[in-house]
Amino acid sequence: MLIKPTPGHPISNSRRMAPNVSDLMLLIVAAAVSAALIKLHTEDATLKFRLTNHPPASVWTRLFIGHSLTASGLIFGISRLYLLWRKRLADKSFGHWFWIVISLYLLLYISASLLWAFINLVKNGAFAGLNNINQSLGRVFILTSQQACFDQFAWFIAGVWISFRLLHLPNDAGQILEPPGNSQKSDHSIAIYCGLVIASTIFQRFIESAGF
Repeated sequence: MLIKPTPGHPISNSRRMAPNVSDLMLLIVAAAVSAALIKLHTEDATLKFRLTNHPPASVWTRLFIGHSLTASGLIFGISRLYLLWRKRLADKSFGHWFWIVISLYLLLYISASLLWAFINLVKNGAFAGLNNINQSLGRVFILTSQQACFDQFAWFIAGVWISFRLLHLPNDAGQILEPPGNSQKSDHSIAIYCGLVIASTIFQRFIESAGF
């Protein structure tokens, strides 16, 4: 006997929260971008020198986790920014806006690092050739992508999340840890991403301090 889901029914809610084709495509694109960044990192003549000299496990975890979080934040955030620009973002929930904020933060962080590196190259008279400049800026881009989602980024996310929850404090204080807007898929995805960023920063600092 088939049960027809009704609004508010657990079955209809679970179907609404299930990933659709566009979600899976974004995951595939994010994985591809992450793999490309890791490949560039491991193939760079200067950067791979440390990787080939039996580095501790923390070097490898920072490599894989850092690029994966950066790629995911950029892809999912830019997709929401594109929908907003095309006026196709019908449901503007907390998750949608926070994805956009994260993508803009990462774009600004990477762009500022590249600009600062370029200014230093000019200041130090490092214009030996266009190829050398491209290699230097490419190396800065790779290292910035690896580092972008650790440390201050994690605490920035935590600060925004706590501030939002305090502004929307529910009657039951025990619900404060629940992700905002339980009916919105983007709210759930941004909650997972924020949790991964904060947990990754804590995990990375722990294994680095332990010498692993």
